[in-house]
Amino acid sequence: MALGPFSSHPSPSSSPQSIRPRSNGSGSEFKGLFPTKPYRRKFGLIKVLMVAFISLMAGAKVAEKGASFLEESEIFVHSDDEDE
Repeated sequence: MALGPFSSHPSPSSSPQSIRPRSNGSGSEFKGLFPTKPYRRKFGLIKVLMVAFISLMAGAKVAEKGASFLEESEIFVHSDDEDE
């Protein structure tokens, strides 16, 4: 049983549980000379673009409804004189 350099406890490298394939943190593991291919989601970019598009459209609709409410309540009325 190997001891760690500064303690009387066994070092983790001597236990059989520590013998695992190394991972680089990107979802792929080293098994042999070359790392395995990382997991790739199907249609990932399309899903992100769809969520972004729907979120932008929903935000625009909420802003439009809010502006019309403020104008109907005469809290904020846009006048053309301020544009010049």
